[in-house]
Amino acid sequence: MNTTINMTGNWKPKLMIIGTLLGAGVGLVTASLLARAAEEGGDLELNGGDLLKTALGVVTTMRSVAALGAGIG
Repeated sequence: MNTTINMTGNWKPKLMIIGTLLGAGVGLVTASLLARAAEEGGDLELNGGDLLKTALGVVTTMRSVAALGAGIG
């Protein structure tokens, strides 16, 4: 499936708003899953290693999306 986006007009602000809403949605779902895990299992422990793995996963995903947008991958 090959989809092209018409880049005339005000595409950049629309793209920023969509990205912001998607990021907020993912953050909300993640926070809700963490809250549920804490309620079911008692204490919620996040160590530096877990946070680092999560941050690297987010950066890797962002790079993949950027590569798709640039037509690299």
